[in-house]
Amino acid sequence: MGPGLNLPSTAGTRNLDISPIAGIGHNVQGRRDPTGNRREGGSGDALRSQTETNCSVDVPTSNNRHTDDGAQAPENEQHLPEGGRLEPTPRPRNEPNGTLNQPRRKRKQLKIALVNMNGKGDTSQDKWGSINNVMKRRRIAVLGIQETHPCNVLRENVSRRFRNTLHLAHSENPIDPSRIGGISIVVNKGLVDTKKVTHREIVPGRVMMVEIPWNDCDKLRIMNIYAPVNNAEKADFWRNLRETMEQDENLQPDVMLGDFNLVENPEIDRLSNRRGTDPRAAREALSDIIVEANLTDGWRRRHPKKRGYTYTGNGQSRLDRIYTKEDLYPWCTDWKIEHPGFRTDHSLTSVQITSENMPFIGKGRWAIPVNLLKNGPLKKKTQELAMRLQDKVNSTTLTDAAANPQTALKEFKTEIVRLFRDHQRTNQPKIENAIRRLQGELKDKGDAQHLTADEIAEDSALITERIDALEKKRRDNAKLLSTARNRLEGETMSKYWARS
Repeated sequence: MGPGLNLPSTAGTRNLDISPIAGIGHNVQGRRDPTGNRREGGSGDALRSQTETNCSVDVPTSNNRHTDDGAQAPENEQHLPEGGRLEPTPRPRNEPNGTLNQPRRKRKQLKIALVNMNGKGDTSQDKWGSINNVMKRRRIAVLGIQETHPCNVLRENVSRRFRNTLHLAHSENPIDPSRIGGISIVVNKGLVDTKKVTHREIVPGRVMMVEIPWNDCDKLRIMNIYAPVNNAEKADFWRNLRETMEQDENLQPDVMLGDFNLVENPEIDRLSNRRGTDPRAAREALSDIIVEANLTDGWRRRHPKKRGYTYTGNGQSRLDRIYTKEDLYPWCTDWKIEHPGFRTDHSLTSVQITSENMPFIGKGRWAIPVNLLKNGPLKKKTQELAMRLQDKVNSTTLTDAAANPQTALKEFKTEIVRLFRDHQRTNQPKIENAIRRLQGELKDKGDAQHLTADEIAEDSALITERIDALEKKRRDNAKLLSTARNRLEGETMSKYWARS
């Protein structure tokens, strides 16, 4: 039998709980007033708010309550007043709401990602706005960014603009912060307790580390790196970083990510050598850091023979990587290389990290998307199904095993799920389907055996351009909807106004 179905032992009472269906089913079969008379529910009662979806039909007529063994309930228990409804205890006007002051429980499952944004771009691109949107939509907890060009003006503007959603830490290039290099680490305030986040600059504009709370009492250290592009500087950079890490035990990262500007295995991680071969000394210096810090390349370990490229500029290569501790790797899943959602020549690389103390959690049950609850045709159809259920329940008996209120409610729920799923499948935005299809084609191009390197690069560039155009269109649509909602609700006393 479906969830939320209850059949009490009292023969004359039917208790139907359809609370899993949001906003549906209040007063499905009618309620009884304190005198025992049934009150038939009108059509307006078929749809109610989520807080009134529990269809209790039996209300005690007396304040004298008894336990199962017949003894009278203790005097300090709260009794139902006449009329069967408990009124909320008024709270003093100046007393703060306790739920607002309680610390939010953060997830023990974090998604960590990195992307090279290739500069802040012009005002029409709004890359930081796209980053905020991507972190919210893809539920990214920590994002390491390279080539952010974080000058003082940009840092102030970005911090003020996203002060309610993002915690930002920057490290600028000391030579020309507004045009060269620079790195940032962005923490999602909705997923991480940012009050306990600390960050440290190791090499200005090149290396920084952030420490975030993890697993109740532990800390997770994440190092963000943007290595030099010039081959002559690479070996010295990695040697100096190794010496710095050896001198301070607090610089041992649990996760090391970034744009390394070299590959460990050119045969599989680089499509062509247009940028020249990475210096052997630089690769060996990076390898020494990886071995001494006990790190592993999780994406390559998960896909030993797969070709995946994160840089699509002058030749394709996997420059952007995420390394994790060996003991942390078994708890890392969902390694991905995907489009970042805004225009840049790098892909977004991500991984999902789960606490070892966290029990296995599956995909969960399907729920009606919140945006569909306001759909007019669906609400009307749902109301018709609810009224049909009410008629069916009133005409059935409790003793009929084939047709009783519980089987009728189960059929109602199944029909509701089918209705909303069909609508979601047939009315899914075309942009989402097109982006998903193009991303699949882009992944398949890397392993295409019948194409040359130049053909793969050319086809991948064309697909990436089409994805960029679709992502821009999706961002523009979302921005238009956000502007319209702000115009309608921005100056009204509503939940939207309180959160803004």
